Amino acid sequence: MSTGRITNSFFFRSVQRDLAASLRSAASAQRQISTGARFEQISDDPLAGVGVVRVNTTARHLEQYRRTVTNLRARIASEEEVVNQLADILDSAREVAIAQGSSTASTLTRASTAEDVQGMINQVISLGNT
Repeated sequence: MSTGRITNSFFFRSVQRDLAASLRSAASAQRQISTGARFEQISDDPLAGVGVVRVNTTARHLEQYRRTVTNLRARIASEEEVVNQLADILDSAREVAIAQGSSTASTLTRASTAEDVQGMINQVISLGNT
């Protein structure tokens, strides 16, 4: 029957292995404390790594959405300005049409107004191109 005797060399290797593992663990803890990062590579903690990748992807998507919304707001503001300018031109055109439809309008005033109306048409075309 064997007595299960532990040799000195086996004991020394076991202690050495445990000490090396403890040192690696302490070094890892020190890195985590100094960097603030729980792990350095996804392989250090695959489950948490997947979560980090997912959060980073979501953050990039949200940033893209934010840029898109900012761009759309600027475009809408620009288009509202164009619509307001068009409304002003149409109001002016309506006033001119009413004034020239009255009995006080003459051939001379209508010829002068035709140039103004052509200017309004050019403005509308220019606004339409924006």
